[in-house]
Amino acid sequence: MDVTPLIPQGKQIIEAYGEGGFRISGQRVEGSVIVFPDKVVAWAPAAPAT
Repeated sequence: MDVTPLIPQGKQIIEAYGEGGFRISGQRVEGSVIVFPDKVVAWAPAAPAT
C-alpha cells in the first residue's frame, strides 16, 4: 500500500532544510523565505530574535 500523499501540480513542497537553506520543490534556496502554495519569496526579518 502506497501512503505517499498526492501533491497537486505546481505546488511548492519543502523537501529538506539545513546548512542555512532549504530544498523547495527540487531547488536549493538560501536564507529566510516565505513559502506560498505557488511561489517562494525571500524574506528578511526586521531584527534577529533575542
